[in-house]
Amino acid sequence: MKRVIALLILVLSLFSVTKAQHYPVALIPDSLKQNAHLVIREFTKELELQTVNTGLERIKKIITVLDKEGDSGARLRISYDKDSEVNIEQVNLYDKNGKKILKIKQSDIRDFPAYDGVALYSDNRIKYYKPDFAEYPYTIDYEYEIKHRNLISYSRWFPIHGYDISVEHAGFKFIHPSGIQFKKKELNITSTSSLKTKDDKLTETWDCNNFKAVEDEPFDVSLSERLPNVLLMPVQLMYDKYTGTLNDWTDYGKWVHNLYT
Repeated sequence: MKRVIALLILVLSLFSVTKAQHYPVALIPDSLKQNAHLVIREFTKELELQTVNTGLERIKKIITVLDKEGDSGARLRISYDKDSEVNIEQVNLYDKNGKKILKIKQSDIRDFPAYDGVALYSDNRIKYYKPDFAEYPYTIDYEYEIKHRNLISYSRWFPIHGYDISVEHAGFKFIHPSGIQFKKKELNITSTSSLKTKDDKLTETWDCNNFKAVEDEPFDVSLSERLPNVLLMPVQLMYDKYTGTLNDWTDYGKWVHNLYT
């Protein structure tokens, strides 16, 4: 009986240790570390539309910074304005073994105007957090939501935003009522599935797995031409009471003209 109890305690203790470890660097394949300053372990983005110009965006991002050169790619930077509302659910910092060492407080996240140096005033603002951890490698995860009103562009999914960045997994899910039409442009990637849900909504998904870091080369083509990215735009345009269509550039120009007027 004692041996059974001792074995049970051992199993439970091992389970607790395993559960406490998140994203250890040792689990990253060597091929993804090569030529990389940081590795995106997980980057999932979901945009669910309620109407043609309102929706909820959910973001989860887990990044391992391998050296000092990767620090800038691990910063949290969320742009928003009077037509959007940001809810940051969690920001956590982990050491190289995947042990959580810090839970970032909301008060540690800066919130300031996004002045461009030209405008005297702007509704645009930025929520910003810069990790401050001197021991490399380390891992940080972000999870947040953005409620959108007056959406004009649905999204640009560009999971790899620079050189020397590897990706273990990234995914984008677009959910919308079946009656909403949109235009899409896919570069270096195609959707993996398109499904109809029970509540008469359509779901389209894109996935990127085990993408090795791209090195900067002189006179090479732009990153947007080499890396996976998806652009989505609604066919029906609506901003407050102003409506229009995006069937062609002429229609779009007329709508923009009406806004300026």
